[in-house]
Amino acid sequence: SASTFGDLLRQGQGLAAAYGPQGLGRVLPTIRAFGDTAAALGVDAEGLDRALLGFRQVLGRDFAQQEDLNQISENLPGFDVRRALKRQFGTADTEEL
Repeated sequence: SASTFGDLLRQGQGLAAAYGPQGLGRVLPTIRAFGDTAAALGVDAEGLDRALLGFRQVLGRDFAQQEDLNQISENLPGFDVRRALKRQFGTADTEEL
């Protein structure tokens, strides 16, 4: 099922809170990236929401925890979250993120 405007608004609000005022410009690109990935993998709106929740939890911590990364991977099956982290941050080690 496709995301509704209410779903997108709620996701955007959650990301805005996680990113903080300095990161507001990253909210829409994040939703777009997760949404495009979910669509390519055939993931429904609930899976997208759970993957974004895992991502928001990563943003809200001092360092990434493996269970949050697992939540993203489990809800975007076929997406290699560790490879994406390594490409983006140079490491996929949760102690270093």
